Amino acid sequence: SCSTDRWPCVADGSLGAASARADPMGVSASIAARITAEFPPHDHEAVRAALATYGEAEHEREAERVHGAILDLADNNADRVLLLVKNAKDDYRDVLFWASS
Repeated sequence: SCSTDRWPCVADGSLGAASARADPMGVSASIAARITAEFPPHDHEAVRAALATYGEAEHEREAERVHGAILDLADNNADRVLLLVKNAKDDYRDVLFWASS
């Protein structure tokens, strides 16, 4: 269950195949530092990989800002990171709005 209504809840509770597809180094140094500080070590690679999938497509804008908003909203929950990345891929403005609320 979700502890907040600022974003949709995680339905299945798993990071799934998306974490295996992405380049785990595809985030900035500042985002990588936040991941290290905010998530347990066993989640670092999966969180970096999930975030790295946002920004791959030409229409996925403002990757650094969106990555930061996703981390703000995730509350140190790796499963929420994946859900928020999926939301950002649909419309990154939603994630930016939720983070500013």
